[in-house]
Amino acid sequence: MCVRLYIFKIEENHINNNLFESVINKQNGLSHRIITNINYMRRRQTYLAKKMCIFILDKYYDKQLSSVDFTYTEYGKPYLINHKGLFFNYSHTDDLIVVAISNNEVGVDVEYIDPNNRKLLKKILSKDELKLMCEGDVFYNNATLCWTIKESYLKQIGYGLLSPMNRITIKNTQEDNFYIINESHIRTYCINNIIISVSSKSKIFQENIEMIEEEEFIRYVLKNE
Repeated sequence: MCVRLYIFKIEENHINNNLFESVINKQNGLSHRIITNINYMRRRQTYLAKKMCIFILDKYYDKQLSSVDFTYTEYGKPYLINHKGLFFNYSHTDDLIVVAISNNEVGVDVEYIDPNNRKLLKKILSKDELKLMCEGDVFYNNATLCWTIKESYLKQIGYGLLSPMNRITIKNTQEDNFYIINESHIRTYCINNIIISVSSKSKIFQENIEMIEEEEFIRYVLKNE
């Protein structure tokens, strides 16, 4: 099975202040809060990401699951209980949620492109990468790209951001959108002003990302609460 990706865009004008939002608040023990509250937003995104995983596994993989079918490692990586050979990972930023599914360990990260992220390069890049950047390799000037590649890899191996990014080095394969870190293969997707990176031992990645239809997802969440 190739590594497959699914994306969902949270349309605020459809979700806020309606029955769907009240379900999210109830399940998370949240009272009504100003939508710009960062903690509230993160908890809501995490809740929706988990629900999206259940929705995708139910619809596309015939796995009728619930939240009790998930477990987490000591570093916070999610796994399915009693479903060996099927792995998933998710990432969210602002109004986007991305889920990756594979029959190998997998990690995914999504970020909006931010030109101001260049100031993070010294924290992101290894010594070898900084040297290549100073020698004129423009690839290592793209902080958002390097960040998503490394975070997807770290999530794949189960450490997330607990492991410093500047201790690992990206191998540029010179093939568009494909990179290597150690024995893992990373595929990147650039869509408008966002970058998605997915990392796996598999070399086969889905060519296109599948968009999850909003109304169908909302109906599923409301029906299964």
